[in-house]
Amino acid sequence: MKMELFNKTLGNLFPMILSRGQDAAKCLQFKNDCLPEWEKWCTEANGKYLFGTDDLTALDIHCASLWELAYLFQGGVYADVDEHI
Repeated sequence: MKMELFNKTLGNLFPMILSRGQDAAKCLQFKNDCLPEWEKWCTEANGKYLFGTDDLTALDIHCASLWELAYLFQGGVYADVDEHI
């Protein structure tokens, strides 16, 4: 069920990525709609994996591959995204 919730947040991630960080409105929508949900999950995990376990789960693998995109925002063509979010 959490994977399905995560997938629903992606509707705001991909438009921002496809705009290459040039559309401030898409960046802001991602910031307001996706990040709070993702941050909540990480906080609830309390330093463990996303289900709060000591073992890696399919949810962690599913989310981590897309969260890796956040590292793109720190430089290069996506530098503007980091400034917006």
